[in-house]
Amino acid sequence: MAEAVVKVVLDNLTSFLKGELVLIFGFQNEFQRLSSMFSTIQAVLEDAQEKQLNDKPLENWLQKLNAATYEVDDILDEYKTKATRFSQSAMAVGKRMDQVMKKLNAIAEERKNFHLHEKVIERQVVRRETGSVLTEPQVYGRDKEKDEIVKILINNASDAQELSVLPIVGNMKLEDVGNEVWNELYLRSFFQEIEVKSGKTYFSMHDLIHDMATSLFTASTSGSNIREINAKDYSHKMSIDFAQSGFVSLRVLNLSKLELKQLPSSIGDLLHLRYLDLSDNGRIRSLPKQLCKLQNLQTLDLQDCLSLCCLPKQTSKLVSLRNLLLDNYLLKSMPPRIGSLTCLKTLDCFVVGERKGYQLVKNDKDAKEATLSAKANLHSLSMSWDESYRYESEEVKVLEALKPHPNLTSLTISGFRGFRFPGWMNHSVLRNVVSITIRGYENCSCLPPFGELPCLESLKLYWGKLVIWDFGNLKGLLKKEGEEQFPVLEEMTFYWCPMFVIPTLSSVKTLKVYVTDVTVLRSICNLRALTYLYISSNYEAASLPEEMFKSLANLKYLEISFFKNLKELPTGLASLNALQSLTIDHCDALESIPEEGVKGLTSLTKLSVKFCEMLKCLPEGLQHLTALTSLTITQCPIVFNRCEKGMGEDWHKIAHIPNLCK
Repeated sequence: MAEAVVKVVLDNLTSFLKGELVLIFGFQNEFQRLSSMFSTIQAVLEDAQEKQLNDKPLENWLQKLNAATYEVDDILDEYKTKATRFSQSAMAVGKRMDQVMKKLNAIAEERKNFHLHEKVIERQVVRRETGSVLTEPQVYGRDKEKDEIVKILINNASDAQELSVLPIVGNMKLEDVGNEVWNELYLRSFFQEIEVKSGKTYFSMHDLIHDMATSLFTASTSGSNIREINAKDYSHKMSIDFAQSGFVSLRVLNLSKLELKQLPSSIGDLLHLRYLDLSDNGRIRSLPKQLCKLQNLQTLDLQDCLSLCCLPKQTSKLVSLRNLLLDNYLLKSMPPRIGSLTCLKTLDCFVVGERKGYQLVKNDKDAKEATLSAKANLHSLSMSWDESYRYESEEVKVLEALKPHPNLTSLTISGFRGFRFPGWMNHSVLRNVVSITIRGYENCSCLPPFGELPCLESLKLYWGKLVIWDFGNLKGLLKKEGEEQFPVLEEMTFYWCPMFVIPTLSSVKTLKVYVTDVTVLRSICNLRALTYLYISSNYEAASLPEEMFKSLANLKYLEISFFKNLKELPTGLASLNALQSLTIDHCDALESIPEEGVKGLTSLTKLSVKFCEMLKCLPEGLQHLTALTSLTITQCPIVFNRCEKGMGEDWHKIAHIPNLCK
């Protein structure tokens, strides 16, 4: 334990000695002495840890060294925080440094009493053999060698140096092999009770092992040494006072799912904290202002804090914050100057809501304060508008003011009611965007030139409402002559755009379409690279366009669902020679699957027919589909009876299929 901590602190000291701030504040000599002292102690640590089990004074010496090392680690962390801000309080670090130097001097002198031997260990990096030719004398990993591995690991740890394990073992995953070996170790060495309940196995630690672990933990830790606390399993009735707890050196604190009503103001004493998880505390309404003292905090998780109404006004003082994870439930606004958090990489949502009695959406001034265009580390941005208030012309200004940095890779816009999208939604600003999702753009008659975005892979349009219903008048995407639209776009999703004509796109492989008018499906044949097609949600059409499957030579997966009035499938199915999986789901009026359509499905391996209550029979052609290995029939009462094994009228059509699920 001490060896690992000493190494980390020694590395930090080396890093500090190379920095300019050490010279500015005059701590170079102190840091140099500390580094030299730790190097001397490190040389004898291995010998000390080997002898401590039989030497109580030596064990106590290691405990003192461990405590002093943690203290130095805290001092270095505090120094970095204060010195980088040129605070006068940085000089207080010097006093603490003098105090800990005296402790370490005494510890270094005391080591001479134990006659410890210095050991120099050279690091050797052994590259794992990745070729197919086996040069090792022993290769383990199959069932017959499991007992031998267990014997090596239990009886003689040093022999394990001769053990070679290949990353792939027959048809078993590496995790499966490891699981078997460790199960054997658990049963032989560490656990005394095993219970299987609800498919889960529970192990009880052997009393001897438990006592030893408790002893080691008690000996090597104290409140000031603990770096991580996961309190999510504690009772929500517990009292939390960080000032009195002694856990002032915490780096990670998980208080999720504790049903906390409030966070104590003493949270501000955890100056070294990097990660704070308050998620799933649905009763917290506000956070203490002392939280903003945590200048080292990098991640603040407030997800599913359903009652949280506001963030502290001085949130902008969390200068190291990289990830602010929160949901827009009751939040009405963002704290002032949040745009000054230049380290921010993740901001789950930016709330444009009530502030000082009026709607922020009325004015783009506050939106500009976010200075999103200056946040080079912001890669994912989601913006949402509340439906309770509508000023369409002002919404355009607000969205224009929320222009992001060109490093953005993911953009989501929800509830936007402006008449046009802002000018920044073009190639220059969104040149690195991979994914775009837009929900609810009922007043826009024209989409931005997304086809020019060189990195766009996923475009999803939801609930685009124009005049008739859900973006009803969108007819297509404009194309510049000589330029290919969406050159790397692989996935598209359209919700209820009945007049939309799908353009010829060479790279789209996945398409999901929710339709009110099946005429839009005619243009699907333009997507010749398509491998997955999902069409859904039409309650009127009795048939599908015959030409929709033409040219889809690469289609492997087809799902047709919730076509409530669909009575027949197009015979064009026969052209889908590469189709491997066909799912027909909730087509209540479907009476038959065409014989002509089935003949060409020579690659079909999986067929699922669900909730098609009017389906009368299966096609004769199924018995000739030799690649078919799986058939599922659910809630199709007529066909279900016809497929009864050995007796049903359709049994001869499916008897050759190995996996039948009814």
